[in-house]
Amino acid sequence: MRRIRPDWYGESASPAPAAPRYPSSSGTSRAPTVAARPALLSSCILAPLTAPASSSVRPATFTAAPQPTPFTTRADAPVVRHVTRGSSALAIELLQKRGLESLTDDLRHDKVARTSVGPSASTWKTWQGFHVEAFGSGTPTLPVTPDSIVAVGSLFKCGGFRSFANYATAAKNAHVEAGHVWTQLHEHTRVWVSRSVSRGIGPARQSCSFTYRRLLLLPMTPEPLTNDGPQHPVRFTQLATSFLLREIEASTTVCGSWSFDDEAKEFTWLLPGSKSDHLALGVSRIWPCICGVRTLACPYHLGKAHLEWLEASEHPTCPRAPIFPTKAGGHPSKIAAVATFEAIGTLCGQPLKDAEGHTLFGGHSARVTGSQTLAIHGLEVQKIRILARHGGDTILRYVAGALLRLSARTSASHPPAHHRPVHSVPLHRPLALQPCGAA
Repeated sequence: MRRIRPDWYGESASPAPAAPRYPSSSGTSRAPTVAARPALLSSCILAPLTAPASSSVRPATFTAAPQPTPFTTRADAPVVRHVTRGSSALAIELLQKRGLESLTDDLRHDKVARTSVGPSASTWKTWQGFHVEAFGSGTPTLPVTPDSIVAVGSLFKCGGFRSFANYATAAKNAHVEAGHVWTQLHEHTRVWVSRSVSRGIGPARQSCSFTYRRLLLLPMTPEPLTNDGPQHPVRFTQLATSFLLREIEASTTVCGSWSFDDEAKEFTWLLPGSKSDHLALGVSRIWPCICGVRTLACPYHLGKAHLEWLEASEHPTCPRAPIFPTKAGGHPSKIAAVATFEAIGTLCGQPLKDAEGHTLFGGHSARVTGSQTLAIHGLEVQKIRILARHGGDTILRYVAGALLRLSARTSASHPPAHHRPVHSVPLHRPLALQPCGAA
């Protein structure tokens, strides 16, 4: 089986208009062009991605590394099990081969999402610690009683905790799993204590957004901005901003998650399952070329330029390889990704802490920046929610200030009597687009 590298710029019979010029890894400005270079399917390719012969949609990259090495991903990276149809024979075979204890361990291992394993253990440990402080080590934490909920809740309230409900849920789970009954009085007490702890706490902390116009002016260099951070950190941040990604989604992306439709000039990013997608159904998000929108980065050409650099680098580009590798070739850690966002904020001239000493940038900074930027450009909030794969009110909190600025700007440019709403555009063409390279 052969997999053909996708057509890149200037390879079709009818050449496309001039593309925007992106800085190359050598620092010179150029319009990204490479020659077609088919590659054989090798042992490095663990999960072949092929497209029908009649389709112009092709996988993003196929060059195999000379000596493929195993790729270790982050411990909190989402896992996708490619299950097509259940097999009773397979289940019985594994039971006989591995034993029931091993299979039940696998079941318990996926009780919560990988990103929630640490926080879940921490919440119950904190509850236990407060219980000991309130009643002493001689009083067992289980069974949980209405009186212990009140006592422990008072410590959470005076300590300024925001998410008491999560801690109370952890205590309830431990109580029930230990064989005790959660009564109506338990539930009644949990509800009113949660309300008391949460009363008057104000809005939740939100990751700071980047100053987008400054983000677009940062130089594209492959050198990481922090130890074990992603290479090409500016491109990493700009693409995460365009697709409204959290740091974990951008950091754990593999080469097989990207594909390009060169005829339509569209870039598809397959995103993995998350803790709210426990079935790991995954979802794809598509950006067309938007070079005609001069105030936005073009995700299509950014992705193309990054793949050109990746293929020219020493890193493997098989489907399981990191798309944003560290210098060592692995996935960036959460700490390194957040530190990269902080370094980007510093390059944009933004402070890292507020007046009270709280950290401003976090793993959601690119997601917040993208939401606000699209809102300012007139994209409807519901469509931003779809792009961000989030149906709750969090996106509203992200874009509230941006929508107010947009409203003020629109009101200033149009008298109230002649006010017209922001133009509504189709979802698959998020903005008023011009052909690639149009002025």
